[in-house]
Amino acid sequence: DLSEQFLISCNRDRWNCGDGGWTAHKYHYDTLGKNQTSVGAVLESVKPYTATDGSCTIALSHPYALSAWQFITPDEFSMPTVDQVKNAIYTYGPVTAGVCVDNGWDRYSGGVYVPTSNQCDGGTDHQIILVGWDDATSSWILRNSWGSGWGERGYMRIQWDTTGAKSRVGEGTSWVRYQGTSSPNPTISDPANQTVAVGRTATFTVTPGGTPAPTVQWQVSPGGGTAWTDLTNSAPHSGVTTPTLTVTNVTAGLNGNRYRARATNSAGTATSNAATLTVGTALPPGAPSGLTASASGSNVSLAWTAPATGGGPTAYVVEAGSAPGFANLANFSTGSAATSYAAGGVGNGTYYVRVRATNSAGTSGPSNEAILVVGGSGCSGPPGAPGGLTITQNSGGHVAFRWSAAAGGPTTYVVEAGSGPGLANLARIDLGGTGSTFAASGVGSGIYFVRVRAGNTCGTSGASNEVALIVQ
Repeated sequence: DLSEQFLISCNRDRWNCGDGGWTAHKYHYDTLGKNQTSVGAVLESVKPYTATDGSCTIALSHPYALSAWQFITPDEFSMPTVDQVKNAIYTYGPVTAGVCVDNGWDRYSGGVYVPTSNQCDGGTDHQIILVGWDDATSSWILRNSWGSGWGERGYMRIQWDTTGAKSRVGEGTSWVRYQGTSSPNPTISDPANQTVAVGRTATFTVTPGGTPAPTVQWQVSPGGGTAWTDLTNSAPHSGVTTPTLTVTNVTAGLNGNRYRARATNSAGTATSNAATLTVGTALPPGAPSGLTASASGSNVSLAWTAPATGGGPTAYVVEAGSAPGFANLANFSTGSAATSYAAGGVGNGTYYVRVRATNSAGTSGPSNEAILVVGGSGCSGPPGAPGGLTITQNSGGHVAFRWSAAAGGPTTYVVEAGSGPGLANLARIDLGGTGSTFAASGVGSGIYFVRVRAGNTCGTSGASNEVALIVQ
């Protein structure tokens, strides 16, 4: 049993029986009381309660000291949310809080007390302990200091004041931690809110601490509810027992979900505040990139890189034509978000192939175009990329280039030019031969980003180095 009289008589804030005082945890934590040589609580047997201001003239023994304490809001006069108070009780046990005592408290004998107004000039005038809650009646369970003959054996159930306009029960809620000789309680940081488009991936991260190292368990409260459920490693969630929770292929149905993490070791459990997942309107995906194509007999293989922008793709559309930009030979969905495709029984010929990404919001622009030759012989795979591309002429609309021959048996080179790095939206010219130079006349003014690829009957290489051509 700890001494209340110590806090009345030995505080340095001039708190007293007549005017009252405020939260006094600091004298149990890091602040010396009047004429004291150490911090911490004093036993009731050493300084018993006298119901007077009393005096504090000698140093007392302080056998117990807090290891930490904190308000759950920025200051002692702020109203926390119901969830903030619940989280503090769930994590740290009973918490101190302020309340406005109106004229109905003297008559309270049981049931859920429902204040009708604030009789404390909009503030609070009493400190109590919140020990629990009842969701069914939207009420707190508080322990008063008026003895077991008051209320429900010294306790009261009081309706939540979510607007702070009546009892203001919960104002200045604070938790305390006493470690004694046990292992340090675990700690955990708060995850940040995340906003992503449909089909994308969201990640929530916390930093746990404590000795021994705590385990982590992520929980979800669907749609902004108040009930929390432990997550398991099943789609769309992964990493549910690690500091980083990943939510993949996010759907509109996850909008408003709240996520929090709990860190647990032998000393206890710490629970983070919740972060909210906001799922934005679905966006069409960006264009895929890095398309490559190869053939072995009548079997063809395509591979590409998923788009880095826009909404997440749910499938890809493969287009193939008899000339650059055409789709007159094939135009079909892969039916999958996989970034590769293979087919057999493809007829002999030269195919100009592109890939587009698609989802419920629309279809992207095309990827780069790959030239696929089916039915050739004498190669085991596409050639290597050319190198050393340089500009050898740039005068009056006359331009010329040369490059180093590619390894791997090229039978043709393809010159690409675009309005930006990596683009081929201005020109794609199949030279139809193995010469390592190219010239053109009548080129209009502008900036051209140029690269060369090598091809053979087994497929098309990656790009050479890119050069920027400025025609004036």
